[in-house]
Amino acid sequence: MKARDRQGHVLELTRIAGDWSIDECECVSRTDRGTAVVRGTVLRSVDTPQGDVLAEISIKLLLEAARTLR
Repeated sequence: MKARDRQGHVLELTRIAGDWSIDECECVSRTDRGTAVVRGTVLRSVDTPQGDVLAEISIKLLLEAARTLR
């Protein structure tokens, strides 16, 4: 899967935990530039800088991702 960052650069995403294919499923992916991307429930009541979001994911998914990265 591919995504774009704020500057328009293309990132290659590789799933390491969860499932991108299910519409409302949380997921963690690694990027080709050594970072991680999470898909989860956006928390809307928190003030964040423009362009930033906070996404909630389960601890179980986070631990699964951590085990994969070892």
